[in-house]
Amino acid sequence: MWRFLQAVWRVAWGLIELAVVLYVLNAIKDRETSLIVSVLGLIYATIRLLALNQGYIFMHVVRELQQRFYELERHWDPQKQQPETDPISQFYRDAYWDAFISRLLVAMVYLICLLNLFSRL
Repeated sequence: MWRFLQAVWRVAWGLIELAVVLYVLNAIKDRETSLIVSVLGLIYATIRLLALNQGYIFMHVVRELQQRFYELERHWDPQKQQPETDPISQFYRDAYWDAFISRLLVAMVYLICLLNLFSRL
């Protein structure tokens, strides 16, 4: 239930961001101001995507470190088995879907800003 509410909140917040971007870009009538705001929106979306990618890479590093530590433990104790329920793997799957939703919504912001930029040139 908690995961569902978290996903709903992420989608709702992304739609609020989209609505704000659309409202601001539609409210601006001046061509130069619209171009500046569109470029700022593109910079914002780029920074968000970079942060999401950095978090995704960090999750890969943590997962690989966990696997390496497990291999070290297997060298010391050959009878050791990998646990059935792995909290990091579950967290990794959850983070993957969160990042997917966020990337999709940021990509929409990116497209809206690009469309506005090219329509006002």
